[in-house]
Amino acid sequence: MADLWLKVFHLVGLIFWVGGLLVTTRICAMHAVEAEAIVRTRYAALEKRFFWGMGTAGLLVALITGLWLLVNQGFGPLDAATVGAGFHIKLTFVVLLIILHFMVMGGLKRLADTQETGPAGKFKAYHVIISVLMLATLIAVFPIRQAMEEKKSIENAKEAAEKAGTTETGTSEGGTTGVQTPSKP
Repeated sequence: MADLWLKVFHLVGLIFWVGGLLVTTRICAMHAVEAEAIVRTRYAALEKRFFWGMGTAGLLVALITGLWLLVNQGFGPLDAATVGAGFHIKLTFVVLLIILHFMVMGGLKRLADTQETGPAGKFKAYHVIISVLMLATLIAVFPIRQAMEEKKSIENAKEAAEKAGTTETGTSEGGTTGVQTPSKP
């Protein structure tokens, strides 16, 4: 039950993190082309509020709960032989999102320091890249989940066989399969 709540908070953190980054990059794109000083000041305040209040707070929640889930699962998802490469692909996308988080933070700082207008293309590109990475991360999660469920069902089947006092044999040289023999006491 605790893992379920950790997953809920992990997803909520992820939603806040990516949502905060997407809103921030969109506001930055508008801020970059705005000429009026009063409007630029308001955009700067909104950017800080969304970046630090939603984006960074969501990042921290997602990272903490993600690490907690990883520890609770005995670092099983890191074993590529067991669950495949899906988790490593997801982890790569997450690292790229973290790098983009800090790139957006640098862009915010430069945007706040200058009073000149400039092209908004960089922030629009960040917006698209963040969206694509988030979708790729979500897509990478499904094979991981399937592999973990298969591993769990195999373990459950082995435990049930041990409790029943039987062992399964593989294919023999004669070609018979799935023969169950009672285990000796």
